Amino acid sequence: MPNNEISKYQFSPARTLGLFVHLPLLLLLIALDLVGFLLFSRQTPGLFYFVLLIVSLLLLIPICFIGYRIFALIFSSYRMERDGFHIYWGLRKEVIPLSEIEWIRTPKEMPFEIPWSFLPMPGAYLGKVSTEHYPLMEFIGSDVLTMLFIGTSRCIFVISPSKPRLFMESFSRILQLGSLSEVEWQTIRPVDWFSESWKNRTARFSVFTSLILLAILSLWIGFRFSSHQTIQLGYSEAGIPQESIPVENVLLIPIFGVIFCFFDLFLGMHFYQQEFTRQMAVIFWSASVIISLLLVLSAVFVL
Repeated sequence: MPNNEISKYQFSPARTLGLFVHLPLLLLLIALDLVGFLLFSRQTPGLFYFVLLIVSLLLLIPICFIGYRIFALIFSSYRMERDGFHIYWGLRKEVIPLSEIEWIRTPKEMPFEIPWSFLPMPGAYLGKVSTEHYPLMEFIGSDVLTMLFIGTSRCIFVISPSKPRLFMESFSRILQLGSLSEVEWQTIRPVDWFSESWKNRTARFSVFTSLILLAILSLWIGFRFSSHQTIQLGYSEAGIPQESIPVENVLLIPIFGVIFCFFDLFLGMHFYQQEFTRQMAVIFWSASVIISLLLVLSAVFVL
């Protein structure tokens, strides 16, 4: 490797198998959810109508779960520098001083049977487990075939660089170079980014304002159109009535408003991680308010 890169090595996790499993699963869940919303929009209010609505909304939970796993797998890396070892996995970040790393082993070199984390699957071997031989083991990996176990004074970290042999060789080179100045041990989890973002005035304003606007939207649509079967979309310039739509389609507007605002707030929280992208976070948070306001105005003046 070039001399100017010898003090820093960055490795990507093994992604191919994980994306091969998660992407079709995500597309299948999205297709099922779209079918659920489509059937829901064609039903008249009744028991089956509300069952379809509840099922369609509940499907959004695994969609967000799988979607975040794909996001984390794509935006992940293991970086080794002379000051420490850095793990990035989605919104998860771990910085370990090199002096805290006691050993690195392959699965075959482990002296005890490996306990797996909850719901292990290619692309997402994540979570913490405790063992009889070691107080804590945390999985931050994607592929069993490339797994490495890093023993530290606090716990064992399980990672899966796409080139495990090169990773171990790079670690040996970094140790030979020695540390210039060690970093402090740092652990950042998604909940930490949420609490950090919550300190921002724009973020708090966006959450409260979006919730109020979406509540107004839901109440307006619910009270105005609950007794209608169809809704007339105004008149043409010649005074001819426009096409009517089922009232169920209009009842979906608050639901889609919640989904759009959720993604705006999530993306804002993601961009808020870095100083140079925090302006983007403010834009996304502001967008959630603008979208909510436009939905309210469209419901009041268009429908």
